[in-house]
Amino acid sequence: MKKRGSRPWQWHELRYTMNFQGGTCDDYKYFCVKFDEADEPNPTYELDFTFRPVDDDEARLIDCVPLGELCTSATSTEYGKLLGTFTNTAHGVAGTIYVIDARRIWLRGFSYDGQGPDAFFYVGSTDRPSGNGVIIPNENEQTSVLGAYSDRNFILTLPEDITTYKWFSVWCRQAGANFGDISIPANFVAPAPLDLGSFGFDPNVHDVSATKVTILNTKQVKFTNLVYDGEGPEAFFWVGGGNVTMAGGKRVPHVDDNNGVKLRAYTGEDVIVTLEGTDRIFNFGYISIWCALALQDFGNVVIPADLNVPPYVSSGNPSPIMPEFPNGKVLKEDRFHICWKVDEAAGTFRLRFEGTVKRDEYMSFGISGSQTGTSMPESDVIVAYIGKDGEAGAMDYYLQSRSQCVPTNGDGACPDVLMGSAGAGATNDVTLLSSRVNRGITTIGVERPLAAIDAKDKAISLAPTYVSWAIGELNPEKRVSKHSLVPRGDVQVDFSQESSSCPRLALPAGDKDVTPWVIDDLTPKPAPEVITAHIGPSGGEQGYQGIAGQVGWGIAWYLNGLLVPELNVQRNNIYKFEIYGGNDNSTNLANFHPFYITSDSDGGYNQKTAKGKEAETIYAGPSGGELCNFTSMADPKDFDTFEKYAETLNKTCPPMVKPGILEWTVDPGTPDVVYYQCYQHRYFGWKINVSGASQTAVSFALMVALLALAVFNQIPTDRVHGSKSLSVLNLFCSNSLPTLDPVQHFSSDTMCLNFLNEPIIWNLLKGTAEIKIQDINRMAHVDTLAESRLYLNIDSRRFSEEMFNLRPDILIITISRLWLYWEVGKLSFHILLLAVCTSATSTEYGKLLGTFTNTAHGVAGTIYVIDARRIWLRGFSYDGQGPDAFFYVGSTDRPSGNGVIIPNENEQTSVLGAYSDRNFILTLPEDITTYKWFSVWCRQAGANFGDISIPANFVAPAPLDLGSFGFDPKVHDVSATKVTILNTKQVKFTNLVYDGEGPEAFFWVGGGNVTMAGGKRVPHVDDNNGVKLRAYTGEDVIVTLEGTDRIFNFGYISIWCALALQDFGNAVIPADLNVPPYVASGNPSPIMPEFPNGKVLKEDRFHICWKVDEAAGTLRLRFEGTVKRDEYMSFGISASQTGTSMPESDVIVAYIGKDGEAGAMDYYLQSRSQCVPTNGDGACPDVLMGSAGAGATNDVTLLSSRVNRGITTIDVERPLAAIDAKDKAIALAPTYVSWAIGELNPEKRVSKHSLVPRGDVQVDFSQESSSCPRLALPAGDKDVTPWVIDDLTPKPAPEMITAHIGPSGGEQGYQGIAGQVGWGIVWYLNGLLVPELNVQRNNIYKFEIYGGNDNSTNLANFHPFYITSDSDGGYNQKTAKGKEV
Repeated sequence: MKKRGSRPWQWHELRYTMNFQGGTCDDYKYFCVKFDEADEPNPTYELDFTFRPVDDDEARLIDCVPLGELCTSATSTEYGKLLGTFTNTAHGVAGTIYVIDARRIWLRGFSYDGQGPDAFFYVGSTDRPSGNGVIIPNENEQTSVLGAYSDRNFILTLPEDITTYKWFSVWCRQAGANFGDISIPANFVAPAPLDLGSFGFDPNVHDVSATKVTILNTKQVKFTNLVYDGEGPEAFFWVGGGNVTMAGGKRVPHVDDNNGVKLRAYTGEDVIVTLEGTDRIFNFGYISIWCALALQDFGNVVIPADLNVPPYVSSGNPSPIMPEFPNGKVLKEDRFHICWKVDEAAGTFRLRFEGTVKRDEYMSFGISGSQTGTSMPESDVIVAYIGKDGEAGAMDYYLQSRSQCVPTNGDGACPDVLMGSAGAGATNDVTLLSSRVNRGITTIGVERPLAAIDAKDKAISLAPTYVSWAIGELNPEKRVSKHSLVPRGDVQVDFSQESSSCPRLALPAGDKDVTPWVIDDLTPKPAPEVITAHIGPSGGEQGYQGIAGQVGWGIAWYLNGLLVPELNVQRNNIYKFEIYGGNDNSTNLANFHPFYITSDSDGGYNQKTAKGKEAETIYAGPSGGELCNFTSMADPKDFDTFEKYAETLNKTCPPMVKPGILEWTVDPGTPDVVYYQCYQHRYFGWKINVSGASQTAVSFALMVALLALAVFNQIPTDRVHGSKSLSVLNLFCSNSLPTLDPVQHFSSDTMCLNFLNEPIIWNLLKGTAEIKIQDINRMAHVDTLAESRLYLNIDSRRFSEEMFNLRPDILIITISRLWLYWEVGKLSFHILLLAVCTSATSTEYGKLLGTFTNTAHGVAGTIYVIDARRIWLRGFSYDGQGPDAFFYVGSTDRPSGNGVIIPNENEQTSVLGAYSDRNFILTLPEDITTYKWFSVWCRQAGANFGDISIPANFVAPAPLDLGSFGFDPKVHDVSATKVTILNTKQVKFTNLVYDGEGPEAFFWVGGGNVTMAGGKRVPHVDDNNGVKLRAYTGEDVIVTLEGTDRIFNFGYISIWCALALQDFGNAVIPADLNVPPYVASGNPSPIMPEFPNGKVLKEDRFHICWKVDEAAGTLRLRFEGTVKRDEYMSFGISASQTGTSMPESDVIVAYIGKDGEAGAMDYYLQSRSQCVPTNGDGACPDVLMGSAGAGATNDVTLLSSRVNRGITTIDVERPLAAIDAKDKAIALAPTYVSWAIGELNPEKRVSKHSLVPRGDVQVDFSQESSSCPRLALPAGDKDVTPWVIDDLTPKPAPEMITAHIGPSGGEQGYQGIAGQVGWGIVWYLNGLLVPELNVQRNNIYKFEIYGGNDNSTNLANFHPFYITSDSDGGYNQKTAKGKEV
């Protein structure tokens, strides 16, 4: 516990340096320290403790903390951050909880007598422990009833982040009682790895650098991309205390320092350093690479005093012991086993479900619906699962038919207790015994009676019996959805069998992550064009589940043959649908799917309760039509695209099928997002995006209008508490009045801008000020014209230079409370508005970063930060006279050329032109905290034309989570799992629930305490133009403030009933907001120069355009392609005059790198191999041709570059003539050309191409009449998952390992596995593509190499195999220094 800025001492230092006199730490309850002088409390400091006077002497203050918080600080670092000890205990509950990280807690010394009939570990988010919580699996990952514990230590895993909850409890469900709990503070911050920033000096010492140093836990530190030349004698990882002098420090042994000789070299590797023995990271003040012989520091990072990182956990809990079952059967090898034990005396049947299933996947097993074979309909089964919340379940099910459960009549796959009229008296006859997840295997023990208890049960016969089983996913109601795995034939089990053993399940190789298919949006024309709607297979995880995020029932809507596409429509248009969903509900609801358009994302209106139906709005439908559906026998997992899967679909329709017709007129009041769904079943459809004119459209002009300005001519300073002397200077007047609350009256038509005297000056003249008022208390108001003054009181706050930025035009203060005083008398009206000018400036444009300093060439302007990646330049000017100037950011201590170019407002990385008082937005390549400065930097001159520093502790604006929403108990069911301030105008409610019953209930905002007095309605599409809000059933809702309102103007947001004057739920808006501004639009599209001629090299992939200037002797080229950053485009003159040939071509290679910098280079393709700079062999830039290209130069000039909507455009220029021996002249006649697309290697040189022409390509550069074709962006590629290659663990010699050369496999192959682009070919060992090779020391291994050994003719076929310390290889290409490393 460190008090920020405390002078004589810090708690952190006392933890480890004080000796407690007279006993151990545990002998004391409190630890107290006296201050020698008063230190006035200041609310800006967020103090962790309170001050108390001693003996009425306010000049001496005392600070006391419970000793547990100090004595357990070391314990806390050993076991985690202390949460607390159990209180309100019963049944012997005792112990302490430490938090390891956001999801794991460590119970220490836990005891409980085990006598509670139904007790579990529980967490919850209500104000106090209750049954309205979530079960936490015990230390054995089971959710069974807790047994007895005595002074036990173990780790538990929470289902969500610990900050989701308010308490941890031992809770007995049957008794509804709390046996002991620990509160979780609202502001609790769980331990997490700590990023210490980059590593190394500027300039580097021995090349030492790392992009990031991270404290992983109390014993381990990670260096990311560590570089070190290995040349330091006796250099080691080193830690020490105090300042970074290394005095008294110590070596941290590491496998790479050769048992204390010296550290090896690193070339960009990730390295984890682990402290020895009892050392912990909090014992030290720095970690470094230090040379013990030369006493030199090669690079260090400081370890902060107040660490909150996870403890080092070397092992978890022991594996749980499960009861034995004597009998079993394999239902699906390595997927699902069932085991059982019959107790005839007790009349019970115990089952163990064991499967490789995920949370929220169910396993079902039971008696078949037929006595002559396996049949799912009319089966009696047990459904067992562990949910995502960690709670296990086991339910008795009756499978009436193969459709979703309809609780009203029991049709479909229903639990016995939901059979409705079809299952009167049916009960859940299954008891959950135990559950666990261990190494990916889910095991659930259950028990049921041997006899049939109700009409929906089937008795267990101790004889051969046909059974039914399945695996599938639960829907959000924790009921079964359609199975993903079922038996393919009859399955019989003999339950009388007593001699076999229960087979253990081996965990299969993990499945690859599944990438959802990319389905094109459907944007239909209005009627009479028709949209067809058929039923078809849902496509599993790649299909409906991956797209819509719901499991569904195995079938879904296909619109115009596309699986659940997003549908784009416009208001005021009419759209026509032909529906083929089935319209006969008299026989089989599994084939009854009326189509409708609804406000509810789940659909299934006909299954809902009356309350659920009331909450839903239907915009069109339902309409059925005869059933005409798609079917497929293929497994969707075998197809990486929907287009390929669609080729397996067959349409099944009756003769002369008649569709249902639905015509939908999209009303102007239709929300922006609605859904098409099945009226009878849930989870069949997806989104409809609605655009066009809306009744709720808000004028952009209103959104950006300024709030009220103006102050009056004199301030009585005796009424302004805690401030320096303030005087007012009238500088400017405006003849317009702001619109304020109607109760305020005006008798003057003039409002004056006034400014505080220096050094506190307001930035109002530029029209950027807004008023931030956190808490207004009206003392009185009058209905007649009166003089009124608004005065300011700043609680416990002093104006001082340290409280605000000393820029001459900006004041940074926070006002905590504002009072209104009314004085009746004169017929004039004045208001003093003293507010946070930068909060307004920051809220309108972002958080202020600063203005340009160290300027030249007319650079001026201000930068505001919108969020972590976007900045807003306001009033930016620059004369454009620098020869090679760019926007730059960097992480060195001061601006330099060692930075990264920022694309300009047109997304180009070309040289900056002139600007005059311009406003625009720029996007950074990384989080702003990565950098230390922003500069206008001239590369050619190596000069800074103006910069703005980025503070080390700068916090960028970000959406703010206000926590959950709603009272306990709820009012009108109002709740939301989360309320988030997205920006200065928008608030998002996540999973909002409200029953819709409140008369005149609205979204509401106001200032001050949450009394709603003086508050106002926030109009929303869902309140029916001010009638009342509709019901919500767990939806995500965004509320947008109107006009000039901003979220900082208010103190709360609520659902408020204006008629009953009742608050249904509210969230308080903090005073010191740091959220992004509301940005309505970005920069205009850049204007690029025209090129009169062009050619399509690859449709929708690569176009080339050109312009010839014979007078100037130049050729301008535009490269336009759908390429990623670090992909290159090349184009140039073929080596052959009779066709397209790549070797010996003269080409231009153009690209934009991942760092945002564009490049264009003159290349000569000597051969089809990597560039060898020493002799110019391979694909080399002219300037690297070595002896083969003496005098060759780069004759290409980069003109401009940009990336816009995924299309990269780069303009270059080269001479028409050949300048050196490696150039080819441009002939103004038909010419054979060569082109390619591929990836850059780390040196920003070309690697092997991924796309080349498949035949001859000819271009006529004399052509002057065609236009430059524009490139249309194709459908986005899917993310690529690297292949999984088995490790190779060979036996020692004489066994042989073969090594051949083969294709690299692209992004799924070498690039995805090794993280490098390569050259298109790689090593195959024993036929495997670059496997990891596992060997043992002291053994001999033998390789047969087939890599080519003739380097006299073609280096492209010369690949000697060697084993090296260097992850990149290529020894023969390295410099002398590189070879030495």
